[in-house]
Amino acid sequence: MTDIRAWGLVAWAAVAGGCAWYVTEADRRRAADRDGDGFASVRWGDGTDCDDDNPQIHPAAAELCGDNVDNNCDGATDDFGVGNVIWYSDADGDGFGLDEATGQACATHDFAGFTRQGGDCNDRADGIHPGADDSDCDGVDDDCSGVPDDTDLQHYLDADGDGFGDPASPVDACDGLPNTSVTNTDCDDTNAQVYPEALEICDGVDNSCNGKVDDEAAATVNASVNHASVGAAIEAALASNTPATVHVCAGDHTIETVSVRSLDDLTVVGAAGRDATTLRPPN
Repeated sequence: MTDIRAWGLVAWAAVAGGCAWYVTEADRRRAADRDGDGFASVRWGDGTDCDDDNPQIHPAAAELCGDNVDNNCDGATDDFGVGNVIWYSDADGDGFGLDEATGQACATHDFAGFTRQGGDCNDRADGIHPGADDSDCDGVDDDCSGVPDDTDLQHYLDADGDGFGDPASPVDACDGLPNTSVTNTDCDDTNAQVYPEALEICDGVDNSCNGKVDDEAAATVNASVNHASVGAAIEAALASNTPATVHVCAGDHTIETVSVRSLDDLTVVGAAGRDATTLRPPN
């Protein structure tokens, strides 16, 4: 018996004006492939065209990425096609995949177990991937940098123990070395009195690592009470409401915390018998 779905039209005969006519095989094919792309509609027997109104959509068509259409009738939208990008296998789900386990597919498709980001060095541990914390001294390269336990904070040798490291002496924090620091701004790692923000003293040395020698040096009031800076010493002297002598390092110092008028109330001399210093307001 003839299958109507396979034929598309009922094969029938009619007599009109004494003539009999029938649906041909060519007629059947045209009815089953309405858009003329060479593939019969899925509505007809064993047809495979999933959209018989669009000749660009059929099983042999190229899948186009990003158009949200199942161009090749494989049942998936924007899976593998023109405009593919690299995907990486991400078995541990940490968002990073193995560089050697890749495939190409559309960027807009959702692929379970894959990611667009490579660089993982261990796809069996979700705590191991680029950018992970590698501060534990466990011999594991947690951040996939190629160096175990390198940590995000580089350590530096602090030979003089002043809390500031030598920028020229980076060390592995997991080696258990004494006297290390995460700060590398010491300008003299052989002198514990020299480090950033150290008190300047009248010794001809740049104690504070600011590139200036004896600037805003530690000062005394009446050669007794020591203060962190020239300005602090002057303020203390003025607060006493009695004439005072401020001893500072010889040189040219900028005083930022007192007025020019207040300097007239003081006697300022160079420390340790040096020449008198010059005080000036900030620029």
